[in-house]
Amino acid sequence: MVLPFWLNNQHRANQFSRIIVFMLKIIYNKIIVQYLTIIIYLCNSIIKMELKNLQCLIENAANFRMGMKQYIQQKLREGNFDITYEMLQVLAILWHKQDLNQQQIADAIQKNKASLTPLIDNLACRKLVVRTEDPSDRRNKIISLTKAGRDYKLQFMPVINEFYTLIEKDLTCKEIDQACCVLHKMYKNLIG
Repeated sequence: MVLPFWLNNQHRANQFSRIIVFMLKIIYNKIIVQYLTIIIYLCNSIIKMELKNLQCLIENAANFRMGMKQYIQQKLREGNFDITYEMLQVLAILWHKQDLNQQQIADAIQKNKASLTPLIDNLACRKLVVRTEDPSDRRNKIISLTKAGRDYKLQFMPVINEFYTLIEKDLTCKEIDQACCVLHKMYKNLIG
């Protein structure tokens, strides 16, 4: 057999075989790189979809909160309740947890303590809450509902019941439970 001139000695044949092996490795590596590129692309697509789904969930939660506030504000105006949404938030916390200090209320409704003072002042003027001195720390005031404040809940209950009826329409118990679980897990992830 006659070898081409560039393979006419053993040294050149070894170089050629090394070049072929090297080229095959490059081709093989390119295929691997292409597969890895495809896998990375698919993973990124899945991550982007998951991120998009998460962003959608957060956006929908924010929209729900805003819609709830608008709905309640409208009902407050229609019912001539003579309080603001923010004042109702304070009352709702007190209806649920009874006597609290101003910082506890601020934490519960996510407002700073200073912005809460005028809300509590307005509720006190309407004789819905009273401030009493905290026996364990005279610098703190305990905010409590008056009888009128407790009765206000009874006046507002039809609005609350109508709200719950409206939002649970077309939802199954399982869907509500799943939504609660997901939002609770997200909350726990944030606070640790």
